[in-house]
Amino acid sequence: MTDPTLYILYNASGTLLGHAAYAYAHMRCDTDKSCSACTLTHGPKLSLSERKEWKELKGKLTSGEFIPGQRYNVKQWHTEEQDNTVKQHLEAEKLRLPCILLQRPGESMSTVFTRAELDEFAGVQDKFEAALRKRI
Repeated sequence: MTDPTLYILYNASGTLLGHAAYAYAHMRCDTDKSCSACTLTHGPKLSLSERKEWKELKGKLTSGEFIPGQRYNVKQWHTEEQDNTVKQHLEAEKLRLPCILLQRPGESMSTVFTRAELDEFAGVQDKFEAALRKRI
């Protein structure tokens, strides 16, 4: 059986120009270009490296420790990396980036967290983990 996939979808481009544009928007406090998924995984200070807490959580998700016996594939995608299935779900559900989606084998894709819900975590890993455990 194939493991479910958790998609962390950023409101940012992964290109060099995309990183520069995101940094500029971040410094200007442009909330339309903000990315609460970026804050959760990389921290609030525009780091290109993943936060220690995120790496630990991702390890638990992929190893089956987060929810005992259930492994998850974790894909972290920038705007240009999204495949057609993800794009179709975003469009059908009228979702704005960032957001987190879940694809279980043989099932339709589902939304785990919307942009507004991710914003509420404000980068606080413990709050995010507790809510994630309830949603997946």
